[in-house]
Amino acid sequence: MPISLPSLETFYITANKLRFHVTAWGDKSQPPVVMHAGTGFVAATWHPVAEALSPQFRVYAIDRRGHGWSDKPESGYEFFDFAEDTIAILDAMKLQPVIAIGHSAGGTDFLTAASQRPDLFKAIFLHEPTMADTTIHPKAADLPSWAVNQIERVNNRRAYFPSREAAFEHFHSREPFSRWQDMLLGLHAHFGLEAQAEGGFRLSCYPAIETQILLPIYSAMNNLHTGDHRGSPFKHFKYIRQPVGLVRSENSGERFITMFERVKTALPNVISMPPLQNTGHCAPQENPQALLDAIQTFLSMPI
Repeated sequence: MPISLPSLETFYITANKLRFHVTAWGDKSQPPVVMHAGTGFVAATWHPVAEALSPQFRVYAIDRRGHGWSDKPESGYEFFDFAEDTIAILDAMKLQPVIAIGHSAGGTDFLTAASQRPDLFKAIFLHEPTMADTTIHPKAADLPSWAVNQIERVNNRRAYFPSREAAFEHFHSREPFSRWQDMLLGLHAHFGLEAQAEGGFRLSCYPAIETQILLPIYSAMNNLHTGDHRGSPFKHFKYIRQPVGLVRSENSGERFITMFERVKTALPNVISMPPLQNTGHCAPQENPQALLDAIQTFLSMPI
């Protein structure tokens, strides 16, 4: 790995019968900010944003179930599972109310949790969260071909590497990682791999886990998500009263822009920010400064 990595404060916390890996910045006496990364990505890649916020906040970035060095149950990757983890973690850490900052499906974790436990949240900032159209009654159907093809690509993804350096080199030339800052890709290669007893390293969010996470996401994208025994999370978002900062990237695909508009329409207290210029969906890793600017603008408002 041709870069040096920052020294980070990390620890584990047990909640909802799972062990979660947490990265932290700032003084414990400061107001709490909690961050979730998107699917397949590790919490430590929030580093530039979290470090910039740390003079005013105690920042915690949590590896979601199935990610990083957190536990990876064999099943349980619906939207409500992630939200229940979030609620249990905030209760266990006695962090309420918090400012939550989430990317992609990690942001949907916060929306779902806030719709169930509003007392835990002061404000929420989101970059391109996953969202179904709540004006359409979903019906079970097959995923479109693009989603099926993406699931197949994930299933066939290389998951084992002889070293973290080899993983860094492998990802460096591949989308979406080729647009990431090197230091953040280095953090992903460090915390996004787990050493194996037989030698070498395996992706922490390995294909069998990632496909389970992606299936509900792709279903929601295409308005095919019918929920589980707990119902659908999206119909509850209209009850969220906390201020929600919302931003998208200029270069994100049409599907992310469509979901951005769904969130903006569904939530009662949205503050929509200008698009992040020259940035794609992986804003925290591609252009953390632009995302930080939007976050700080939101935090400067009366929330």
